[in-house]
Amino acid sequence: MTGTRRVRRHPLSLTEALLCSGFFVHKPERIVHLSLVPAKSYLPPGLPAELARPLVAASVRIAELKPWEFMSDLHLVGVRDATTGELHVASVMGALRQVFGVIFYRRVLGLRYLHKMATEAAGPDPEAAIEALDYLQVEWTSKRELRRTDQETLANAAYKPAGRGPVWPKFSSCEPGWSPWFPNQTEARQLADFIQKVNRFARLLKDTTTLYQNHPAGEVPLVPAGPEDSLRPEEIEWLPLVPGPVPPPEPVVLSAEDRAALRDLPVRSALIFELLARLAPEMSFFDDEAHRPVCGRIGLLSDRASFYILSSEIVHGAAPLREVAGKVLVKGLLIAKAQPSAIHVDSKDLLEVLRPACESIGVPVRLVESLPAASDALAQLGRFGGGRRTASGCAGWSDDGRTRSSKGNAGHPQAGWRVV
Repeated sequence: MTGTRRVRRHPLSLTEALLCSGFFVHKPERIVHLSLVPAKSYLPPGLPAELARPLVAASVRIAELKPWEFMSDLHLVGVRDATTGELHVASVMGALRQVFGVIFYRRVLGLRYLHKMATEAAGPDPEAAIEALDYLQVEWTSKRELRRTDQETLANAAYKPAGRGPVWPKFSSCEPGWSPWFPNQTEARQLADFIQKVNRFARLLKDTTTLYQNHPAGEVPLVPAGPEDSLRPEEIEWLPLVPGPVPPPEPVVLSAEDRAALRDLPVRSALIFELLARLAPEMSFFDDEAHRPVCGRIGLLSDRASFYILSSEIVHGAAPLREVAGKVLVKGLLIAKAQPSAIHVDSKDLLEVLRPACESIGVPVRLVESLPAASDALAQLGRFGGGRRTASGCAGWSDDGRTRSSKGNAGHPQAGWRVV
């Protein structure tokens, strides 16, 4: 198998991906890089003209204003959905002159991430940030970064760019566990309305630069609908960005058979196992039912001392955390034929997911700062899987379904990943 590069012309199944991950860990010298490549284009058609025209028109107007020249990504702007009243909070990208766009964070995870970014000096943990991908976005790119769907949307809007460089608007949507994809029709309507409201606020801010004075970090202006050139300061309601609580994750529930088998294993006091379950955009695959790419979630159970990988699983990124955690726990302990003195995890969510099951078999679970063995294994999986983690871009999908990269922007979670 060595010496050649083979490319799969259809998506790998989860079983095949898992088999590959086993090869990656135990026999790296045998690996041929396999890409998760569909045989045909899975890209949807572009937005119809009745949606594309107002969306692109709003994007053109805000691009002409260039709000990134007088706003940073911490000048947050609140907008509400006209139908549901749901709050989205916008952040303007472009102060570093690398990426130009407006990103609208939504729902509990997206707003919690943005609140941390705005109020904490250290910012969110990178691993936690990738779990918080919940946003709508418009970004201005070069023409070569457009995919067929983007091109069709712009053609349906009769868009004619002015100038060269990053002058082509591209629209995207992302939810936790999924790879960035194209907005659906409801999201396209939301984006057109939200961009118009941000443009309305930015025009006022450009002339009234003291708007954010006397307002603490994390407090956002809520912009009402109206003509873009008529907003007055007294029309703005300022409200604290206080995200709601995140529902607790569902715990692993062992079957009676598994619980009995694991209880009977001998305890080896010298053993400490590490368990992680992380989203890995570099191990993405295509969900045929949802018609969009999804991040894989990789679960690993490893021995801390020897770095030996006892079990590994790849599951759908939007599946409950308990699914992959339960699988690697049961399979790994049965393969080890022993109970460790403790299982280490580096995430509070994973601690809560595992604790009831582990208490039922008498194995302590401890929260630690780092997992050297499991993290090393995850890095190997990413390397042999054809991708690596980087701070300069994120995974996307090209016309033929291949993963592609786009430039990132400091501070935003979608800027943390790239397939290379």
